[in-house]
Amino acid sequence: LKVSTKPLINLGGAASSSPSAKLAYDIIQFDQKFERVVRFVCGNTIVCESHSEAKALAYNGRSRHKVVTVDGTLFDKAGTITGGRGSQGMERLMQRWEEGHMMEVKQSYSRLEKELVQLPPLSRMIAEEQENEKEIETMTEALKEVKTVLKTREEKKAGVLEAIKTVKEKKKQ
Repeated sequence: LKVSTKPLINLGGAASSSPSAKLAYDIIQFDQKFERVVRFVCGNTIVCESHSEAKALAYNGRSRHKVVTVDGTLFDKAGTITGGRGSQGMERLMQRWEEGHMMEVKQSYSRLEKELVQLPPLSRMIAEEQENEKEIETMTEALKEVKTVLKTREEKKAGVLEAIKTVKEKKKQ
């Protein structure tokens, strides 16, 4: 596998105006055998703390950079801003999800508890199962007997048909 990478940019002046700015490559921990892959994936993406820093870095004069904030907002070179969410918004979203999830769990528990109460006692269920097994055994034996009777009658029928055929042939002669 051969991965080619471009040289990483030097933040130089941009970094001095934005103290929290760092190359994504520099802040990611990875096994050294994946260095070329990480360089390729991260490219020259810059990570910084605030939206104002990101905006200044992304659209700084002549050179544009791909910048992502720690909350996940991406400012790309084309001018699009995507993703991200304020930490309070994310916490509230998680809280609402947890509350909703807990309600679902409680409702499921309540429904299952009601179903459990409606179930017959285990001893009764075992007795019914044993009765069903005996009934199946009885019906299986009855089916075997019916098959035997049917086979006997089919053999008799074949004999009668053969006798009729013989009588008809004698009658023709």
